[in-house]
Amino acid sequence: MVTVGIDPHKHVHVAVAVNAQGRRLGKPLTVKNDAFMITVLLTWVRSIAGDMPVTWAIEDGLGSPAAWLTVCCSPARRWSGFRPG
Repeated sequence: MVTVGIDPHKHVHVAVAVNAQGRRLGKPLTVKNDAFMITVLLTWVRSIAGDMPVTWAIEDGLGSPAAWLTVCCSPARRWSGFRPG
């Protein structure tokens, strides 16, 4: 299992991925807050997680474009820290 933590901001999103033991996987990623860069973020997650399930932990994601990641991009539908309203 991989847990991806995202701290969404008005202009950028910062993401980090950790394994089940809490060890960081890869380097943290910072992307601009726009539709194309969200795709870059998803590609980054998939490159780290491979076929492992992903748990999303999104800080204060309400109203942020990053919030939809938990809805449409997590096949395991696992939630941590945010549940869409």
